[in-house]
This record gives sequence, structure tokens and C-alpha cells, in this order.
Amino acid sequence: MHRRQWFALCATIVLTLFIAHALRADDTHAQKGPPSKAQPALDKLKNLAGEWVYAGGGNKGQLAARYTVSSAGTVVMEQLFPGTDHEMVTVYHLDGDKLMMTHYCAAGNQPRMHADPATDKLVFTCTGGSNMKESDSHMHAMTLTFIDDDHFKEEWTWKGEQTATKPFEFERKKS
Repeated sequence: MHRRQWFALCATIVLTLFIAHALRADDTHAQKGPPSKAQPALDKLKNLAGEWVYAGGGNKGQLAARYTVSSAGTVVMEQLFPGTDHEMVTVYHLDGDKLMMTHYCAAGNQPRMHADPATDKLVFTCTGGSNMKESDSHMHAMTLTFIDDDHFKEEWTWKGEQTATKPFEFERKKS
């Protein structure tokens, strides 16, 4: 092996080791500090990964929601009514010791809601949003109740000229 090739090989090995060490240091640094009190709630949401159908009513058995875990396990994305013209997306993630969600509504606004830590029932309340003022009609609250590993319920509250709450019951889609 010529001297230049040997030097290039050594430099490549040293650079590779340096980058690997730097990446490990970044991972260690990112995980410092106390864990969020809301982590168990996010973990419970992660267990929803997959497809869900309506548990009852005239739409029983039809696809109602899809859940995906993303961003290295720090985000849960919910697609409500996938494939319909009323499809909506909600993204859940930690915000300090609270669980936060941003609901990308079919109404064209994006209310943000926080829930205090819990594992069986998450009660989200609006803390603002984009493309809306507090006085505009918008989704203002949502309660998600975990029933068991294959069933849960969401109750969405619309705030506007007429305030209303709409419940949805889901069951895990059987393959």
C-alpha cells in the first residue's frame, strides 16, 4: 500500500470514529433531564398504531382512523376519516409535562390543545391555534378515553354559534 493510500485510509477511519462518537454524544445530550410526566400518556397513544374502525352505529366496521408513530417515537399522528373529503390529521407530542396536540381541521384552522398527564382518560383543552381567533368556530376540546387495548372513545367539542360535542367509538381493525 502506498503512503498516500495508507494516510487516506487512516484519515477515513479517524473521521468515521469521530462522527460516530459525535452522534452518540448528541443522543446522550438529547435525553438528559428528568423524563416528562406526560410520557406514559404518549406511550399509551403509541399503542394505537394501526387502523381503527367504527365500533357501532350505521358505519360499524368501516375505517375511521389510522395511527402512525413518527419522528423517532416522539410523535403520534392520527388520521381521522382517512380517504374521505372530511379527512383530518391530529399530531400528538410532548410539551414539557403536558401532552400537546395540533388538530389540522377540515374547517381550515389548526387548534392546539394541551392535556395534563393521565393514562386512562386524556382531557385536551384549546390553548390557541393558527388560522383562527378565539371567537372563531373551532374544535375547542377533545376527551380520549382508553377502554381496553382494542377499544377507545373520542369526544370532540366544537365551539361556535352552536356548541356541540360529538362522540366517536373505535375498535381495532382485525386483519
